[in-house]
Amino acid sequence: MFGQDLYDHSRYLDYITRLRRDRPYCAEITPSYALCGADVLREMVALHGSVKFVFLVRDPVDRLWSGLRQRAQSVLAARPDPEMLTRMALAACANPHDPDVLRSRYDLTLGALDAAGADVCVLLYETLFSTQSMNTLFQHLGIAMPENIPFDRDQHPGVLKSAAPPPQIETMALNVLKETYQAVRDRFGDAVPANWRAPEARQQDGA
Repeated sequence: MFGQDLYDHSRYLDYITRLRRDRPYCAEITPSYALCGADVLREMVALHGSVKFVFLVRDPVDRLWSGLRQRAQSVLAARPDPEMLTRMALAACANPHDPDVLRSRYDLTLGALDAAGADVCVLLYETLFSTQSMNTLFQHLGIAMPENIPFDRDQHPGVLKSAAPPPQIETMALNVLKETYQAVRDRFGDAVPANWRAPEARQQDGA
């Protein structure tokens, strides 16, 4: 879709709008955008006169564990291996360039969005399924909020949905992501859900 130059993103707008026809808006979603640096995000900002970003975050350790589960899901569905996720998580926590670690580094993504001058709405997953959050979202987009949004519908049930990180993995992940927790709390204060993990408390307790 990019022609001869893989670093030229100018054709991308045609790609994401080719099915738009006469609709007033178009959108695209992928967790991989969280890996983009400020330069690429500036290109996205410049694609159109009204580009808006929505960045959805959740407890960083939960997001890391969820990403690893998603990565392993198809393999584990066919061939169960109770130690596979633990091995993957250990490798991820030891690798600062692991994509699921980077997708959980909201501090880096938010910094890149700020540097790019992006018009961004940050929503918290734990409080997303509420009228208040939906009002915030649709006001940001400049779109009338539809009625009767089915907040209780689970769109993506998975075979590993109930899995939780073992204590060893949680402790390692908290250490890797402690800057993210601090940055989000510094930025959003009391809006951060009370059930987010608190690395500083665990460190004080000797965890």
